[in-house]
Amino acid sequence: MDNTYDSDDLITYTISRNVPAAKAAEYELWLKTVSASAATVTQDYLGVTIIRPEHKAGNYHAIVRFSSVEGFEIWQKSQERKDCLGLLDDSLKQSYITQCNGFEYWFTVRNAVPPRWKSILLTYIVIFTLMLTIQPLLTVTMAPYLPSLIVKAIATAVITLTMSLVAMPIMTRLLKKWLYSHTITKI
Repeated sequence: MDNTYDSDDLITYTISRNVPAAKAAEYELWLKTVSASAATVTQDYLGVTIIRPEHKAGNYHAIVRFSSVEGFEIWQKSQERKDCLGLLDDSLKQSYITQCNGFEYWFTVRNAVPPRWKSILLTYIVIFTLMLTIQPLLTVTMAPYLPSLIVKAIATAVITLTMSLVAMPIMTRLLKKWLYSHTITKI
């Protein structure tokens, strides 16, 4: 299975709902039902990450990902989605939805942004690691053929693209428990 996606096609949207403690178990079950249903409707469904409130009641944040705009639209228009929304208790239907294209969602979950120092530290570590690995490799292979300034420009572009499209998505996923003080699970 190919797990590479064009970052311009990726669709990520967050759904935030305020769930009272008395409805938390019902809402958890509903989230699992919706996730399973979306997976049957389109192969472009990449999954959902749930950020739960610190206490039984509060804001739940669902970060939902699709590998293409077409897959997202298929889900949005599907009868299965309408059926799932019909199962949701009326008191939980009000939500706040944010849609992002590409990797804009790294550090932007409503009411669940990691501390600034963690975001800065993670970004620094990723850039530093990429500079230690990619820049010397490109310098050794290109220096004999190109001027130094051109080699540095190419290295900067490769590092920036690798960071944006590969390293940061992987690192934020691997370190999500550390980045966020909330309980996070993937359904």
